[in-house]
Formats: sequence, structure tokens, C-alpha cells
Amino acid sequence: MNLIDGFNKTNFELIMKLNEICSSITVGVNKFNEAQAESGALVKMLLLTGQSLNDKGFIDVNADTTKTVFIEPELVEKKKLKSGNIIFLSKGTNLRASIVTEEQEQLNLLAPATCLVIKVNINLVVPEFVTVFLNSDYGQAVLTSLNKGTAIINIPVSSLKEIEISVPDLVAQEKLAEVFHKNHQVLNMLEQLKVQQVKVANAAFQKLMV
Repeated sequence: MNLIDGFNKTNFELIMKLNEICSSITVGVNKFNEAQAESGALVKMLLLTGQSLNDKGFIDVNADTTKTVFIEPELVEKKKLKSGNIIFLSKGTNLRASIVTEEQEQLNLLAPATCLVIKVNINLVVPEFVTVFLNSDYGQAVLTSLNKGTAIINIPVSSLKEIEISVPDLVAQEKLAEVFHKNHQVLNMLEQLKVQQVKVANAAFQKLMV
């Protein structure tokens, strides 16, 4: 997904490091149980995978099929994904970022250790802006430049924090966010139409062949 082709520093005036526009950047959960303790004291959560992050900047999650894990109660507030959090797949061959929606916050989701959880400072940026940057051609090029020559890219928290981003004013960011969500809605509608068309065509083929 590249809403802004040629996303680069010359488009905007204020250049800031990612760490300066975020309230925190942390690693996903790496301490959990796959079964409830006998005492029943652990909290049931759903653990995402890198594949949960789609190419539109959102998370695909099915509460019935996503892996269930259990964590200590004191970790819930710290690790539970909240609306507006950005989940960034920082390890692999296809780095990408996705936003947690309000509905998904209610599912008790956790990010895996292969992902970083980015919480933006909403007084400076909207999460959609950072997501679009990380998924843009320019952002991907910046991320690739941080790699040390291995086939599997691994972006540590320290390196991600130092990335410089050209930050527009909040009015421009809000307009970008509108396009971001509209793009997602339209692409979902097209996918649904595609599925429906395949069903209609298959039914017609079946009828003609009988």
C-alpha cells in the first residue's frame, strides 16, 4: 500500500526523529503461557502473528482462529493493544505497519515479539501518518538502508527511533488519514465484489456444464 508515491523529505517542512513524535516504541510480548495455570490467575489474550498485518495498513484478526495465550495480570495493561497503536513487523522480508481499530481493542490482542508497538504523541501526529510513512516507498527504502546485509531484515527499536520523518501540520495529516481510511473501505468493497463475482461465474459455469 503506497498512498503517497515519492514520500520524501522535500514535501514537508518540519523534520523530526520517530522517537520525538512517539510516546513509546516497545517490543511485542515474549513472555506468555499457552495454557491456563491451575490457579486460573492468568488472563486470556489473543496473540497476533506477522501475517495478521495486511498490506492496507490494518490488522486481519479472527477471534475464533487466532492463537490463545495467557499472561500475568500485571502485563495486561502494559502489553494489550489499544486503539491507535501501530503494530510494525520489524523482522522478516516484508516489513509493514498496521493500525489497531477501536473494535479490535476489545479483543484483548497482543503483538508478537517479531513486532514493535508504536504509540504516537497525538499532539504531534496521527497514527495514520506514521503508518503511511512506514509503508510508503520512501519509508521502506529508509528501513532497508538500516539492514546490515542479511536476507532477513531486523530493525531494532534503537534504529527505528532514529529514523527522520518530514512532519506536516495536523490539518494535512488529518486529510491524509481520511484518504487512508477511504482507501481501505474501497479496497475492501472491491474484494467483496470480486468474491461475489467469482461465485456468480462459477454458478453459471456449473449450470452450463450440466
